This record gives sequence, C-alpha cells and structure tokens, in this order.
Amino acid sequence: LGRVQVPWPVNLVLLDVAQDLVGDWMREKVRPFYRREGR
Repeated sequence: LGRVQVPWPVNLVLLDVAQDLVGDWMREKVRPFYRREGR
C-alpha cells in the first residue's frame, strides 16, 4: 500500500484508540481490508 497510486479514491481513517469506545467497537466489529504478512 502506498507504493503505487490507484485510479480510485481511497479513504483513510486514523484514530487514536488507546482508550476510546468507538475504537474498541471498531476493533471488534470492523474487519481490516488489508493486513501485512505475518501479522
């Protein structure tokens, strides 16, 4: 990701989820669309 520009718009959401109820909910409910190998 980030090495080649894609022809479609990409939305990126960055959250500080150290102690955040929305971040906790997202970690439990929302599946990441991309994960690095070995993680």
